[in-house]
Amino acid sequence: MGQLPTRQEIPEELKWRLEDIFATDREWETELAQIRAHKDEIQNLRGTITSAQTLLHALQVRDEITQRLSRLISYANMRQDEDNTEPRYQRYADQAMRIAVEFNSAGGAFLQPEILALDPPRDVVRWIEQLPELEVYRHHLDNILRMKPHTLPAEQEELLAAAGELAQAPPGNIFQMFNNADLKFPPRVKNDEGQLVELTHGRYIQLLESRHQEVRRDVFEAMYTTYRGWKNTLGATYLAAVKKTALLFPGAQIPFFSRGGFARGQCKTRGLYQPS
Repeated sequence: MGQLPTRQEIPEELKWRLEDIFATDREWETELAQIRAHKDEIQNLRGTITSAQTLLHALQVRDEITQRLSRLISYANMRQDEDNTEPRYQRYADQAMRIAVEFNSAGGAFLQPEILALDPPRDVVRWIEQLPELEVYRHHLDNILRMKPHTLPAEQEELLAAAGELAQAPPGNIFQMFNNADLKFPPRVKNDEGQLVELTHGRYIQLLESRHQEVRRDVFEAMYTTYRGWKNTLGATYLAAVKKTALLFPGAQIPFFSRGGFARGQCKTRGLYQPS
């Protein structure tokens, strides 16, 4: 074990092949530009859902764009995961998130409210029966109808969608960079053979399963003593996450949050961690 090997020292057969998604970074950048150029395509679907065929078309256009965005985001995020300190892939991940939010706010956010605005809503069920190609979307459409009490008017859904990058990125991105790029654990801990090895997130689980209690104790204390040294920073990051949730969920009309249940400590966790 000893020193953690660099990525360049890892055999190729043990690495993921992101070239199967995009052969080169230039191909990724080309796809980003092409997707951005199609932003109006989904925006033009607004106000067109008047029949089974137009509903199917809107869903298929959304799915095609979503699949392309998924490839874009997967490549960018996994490249960043290879080395969280690499500026290029930090930028790629940020660009991928931004274009996804742009598409959602430009057109995707209106789709659910428009389906719910159909009068009567049972038109959706009738359309599924009329057009066999809609059958694959039955569960998805059922979920949209079921969430009607928690869905805002289109203008407000678009406002929340536009805030998507702020809602999804910090404080999660802050913790990711802290936890995977900047945080350093004590340089060496002992393994089962008494050898001094570098402590990492990946090795922590392996060492925590040691047959020797002292190894498990020392590894646990080494890791969490390090985190304890950052308790104020981590506490502030967690508080920001709670405030973000408290801001967004009342807007989505979720009763538990809008009543302040989280703040009053109504979240029951005992059953999750203790046997009944």
